Amino acid sequence: MLEKRKMLMDAETDRCIELPSSFLILAEKELSAFIRAVDQLFGAEQARRSALDWIEELERMDWPSGESIPDWRRATVGASARLGAFVIWQWTSRHSKFETSVFVTPRSSVNRSRD
Repeated sequence: MLEKRKMLMDAETDRCIELPSSFLILAEKELSAFIRAVDQLFGAEQARRSALDWIEELERMDWPSGESIPDWRRATVGASARLGAFVIWQWTSRHSKFETSVFVTPRSSVNRSRD
């Protein structure tokens, strides 16, 4: 009886260890695919930033209870949104002189002609 109980406890312990490790393998695959895509499209520096963003998004996730597998894509979507915002900000800051000369100057000259 005692031996059977110990075997059940060992099996439960093994299952508790295997579950998180399988979660980690799936998370690593998702993160790896995301980083590889960002690196190909935007370069290594942005891939490093995006990896950190992915990890932050992972920390913010609501974790499912029991043996449910977390939706790693939610972290990828969140990190992708951050990447998109950064790329837009970067593009806008580089082209702000162009936008200012095209959009602001005509408005100010139109306002002056109305006065």
